[in-house]
Amino acid sequence: MSDEYLDPYREAMSRFGPRFEATLWSSRRAQLLRFDVLTDMVDLTGKRLLDAGCGLADLYHHLATCRIALDAYIGIDGLPEMIRQLQQEQQQKSPKMDNAEFLVGDFISDPTLLSTGNPDVIFFSGSLNTFEQSRAQHVIQQAFDHAREAVVFNFLSDRCPQAAASLDTGPANRFNTTAMLDFALTVTTQVRFRQDYLDGHDATIGILKRPA
Repeated sequence: MSDEYLDPYREAMSRFGPRFEATLWSSRRAQLLRFDVLTDMVDLTGKRLLDAGCGLADLYHHLATCRIALDAYIGIDGLPEMIRQLQQEQQQKSPKMDNAEFLVGDFISDPTLLSTGNPDVIFFSGSLNTFEQSRAQHVIQQAFDHAREAVVFNFLSDRCPQAAASLDTGPANRFNTTAMLDFALTVTTQVRFRQDYLDGHDATIGILKRPA
């Protein structure tokens, strides 16, 4: 199976090394706002969270800053350079990061990685953006099969203002938002949706296994 979806990240890594720029986030402000929306979707207190496509684990650090006490954080990324950087940071800050585990892996070629650590919740924060929509849906379904409680994911919405729709999103694809919602409702009736941030440029969906 081709892993061309990782190529934009590999190119950025070759240019910038294991730094924020290699994660392909447009800005830290937008990144943190997306994190806040993700965490509003589900209570993470005492939960085991798998961050699929963790980059430099900015989500982990944001949750710590917000004093959200996880039971465990499992970060998986397809770029070895990212994970080596995180493991070095973990060694330097131990035991401050003793509830975190970082693994190199491609959850597309090896979907069993989505069961690592027996996660309660799985997050995809920007890590579906370089996929075609049908592949993203397939991955989300696999994640839902592995998560004990919920999967939360964000994506670039096609139901955005015209000014945003005309922007060059680089390697990231806009998804059909109505189709993504319809797909979510075929997975579970317990669906949460938000697009009231970043002027509708982005959307977030949470799919839960049982009522809150």
